[in-house]
Amino acid sequence: MDYLQRLQDLKTILQSFFDKFLSKIKENDYHDMKNQIEEWGKSSSDLGSDLEITFRSIFQEDLLTKLLLNQIDIGDSLPIHFIKFTIDFALLYPNLSNAFSKIPFLLIEDLLEDQTIQYSKKIWKIIESLVDKITTPSLFLKGKIFIVLTADWSSEDCRKICCFEDM
Repeated sequence: MDYLQRLQDLKTILQSFFDKFLSKIKENDYHDMKNQIEEWGKSSSDLGSDLEITFRSIFQEDLLTKLLLNQIDIGDSLPIHFIKFTIDFALLYPNLSNAFSKIPFLLIEDLLEDQTIQYSKKIWKIIESLVDKITTPSLFLKGKIFIVLTADWSSEDCRKICCFEDM
């Protein structure tokens, strides 16, 4: 089986568990997901990278596109639920892969990229509501650089816009 097909199989696994998450996933479903990912990972040379590619693919291709096309309310959108899903999973299994704990932060960065100021404010309020989970040491220590860079990037964009409006 070629690498792209294997990534598609992993994507199918993750999407099915995300669907369960949306319908109030049970903790044993997370264990099933972890077991399937570990089984899939036995033939992977770099499970962390494969997970990152797959999660970002689901997020960018499937969820962000729907959000941008429909201009739906960010608070109850699939991208936000997906970020919460990755946070919960990373907290339950911090040792699954060293790279996995940074995935929620990468998704936040992807979500904030190219957003309007008003939309970014809404997103940051949602992120603030997740601060207890995000700052859990097992998660935050691996992803803090991404949140700092994202915050810096957002504030830099705000400064540019404010300066442009003053002209």
